[in-house]
Amino acid sequence: MLQPINLDFDKNDLYVTLSYTDSTIPKSIEKAERICSDYIRQVKHAREELGLPPLKYIKVTSCKEGKDETPTRIYHHIVMSGGLDRDFLEEKWGLGFANVNRLQTPEGSLEGLYKHLMFICRRSKGLISAEGISFK
Repeated sequence: MLQPINLDFDKNDLYVTLSYTDSTIPKSIEKAERICSDYIRQVKHAREELGLPPLKYIKVTSCKEGKDETPTRIYHHIVMSGGLDRDFLEEKWGLGFANVNRLQTPEGSLEGLYKHLMFICRRSKGLISAEGISFK
């Protein structure tokens, strides 16, 4: 995944972190994936309305489970194309914490972000999905 991150994203793109409040947390990681897919659909629509290029993204969903295997915390970490207002993207979530930052590219590489995403996948039940990126 490091190669696609370095090929398809740069300092003009965004790193989005989304979470849920205790009252909005889905009962399963699969339900959380559907909710996040709806969010991404809204982002795609907003980009289309503004005449921006199609959305490129890599998404990692992490889940911490309780003893009964129901989610106690779910987070979505998304590296996505820039171009939309960060406040708009945060307000669009509406189910808990949302934070949108510009990508930091020290020395022109996103290797640190890649390592962070892989750490997230290793330490919890996690799912990875992507769209519009190069796997060369």
